[in-house]
Amino acid sequence: MTSRANRFLLCAIAGLLMLGGGLVVPAHLRAADAGVLERAGRNTTGLVQRGLALVRENQLGAGQLLLEAGQAEGLPGCTPIELVVTCC
Repeated sequence: MTSRANRFLLCAIAGLLMLGGGLVVPAHLRAADAGVLERAGRNTTGLVQRGLALVRENQLGAGQLLLEAGQAEGLPGCTPIELVVTCC
């Protein structure tokens, strides 16, 4: 085989290995149990509270993203970002 064919095979094998790794990784990321996530976040600041704190610190973009995520998830206590920005 020529040098060009060897390089092609090497790249094809590397590409297939990367494709296989990419298909395997998301399965591990989805494997986290909901109870484990709840216990991990038990003593931390909530999403909405952290978003409101960021807005009070004039980090409006980050606060808006967190509040919109809370609203999308239907978390209780989500205040529309427009009200928070105008009152703080």
